[in-house]
Amino acid sequence: MHSIKIIAVVVGVVAAAIIAVLIIVVIILLRQIRKHQAMLDGERSAHAQKNEGKNEENIDQQNSRRFTAYH
Repeated sequence: MHSIKIIAVVVGVVAAAIIAVLIIVVIILLRQIRKHQAMLDGERSAHAQKNEGKNEENIDQQNSRRFTAYH
């Protein structure tokens, strides 16, 4: 009976170690995903600002064309 207790303790410790490793891996993956998502969000906002600038330039060009067409 004594050896069964030892086996049970060993199995419990191994299971706890495996669970701990899995939790650590999940935390690391979540951090990587957040970093990657933040990078993607940064690129999106950079593209949005770039496109916004282009739109303003296009509006200015259209307005100047309209002004020269009427005057």
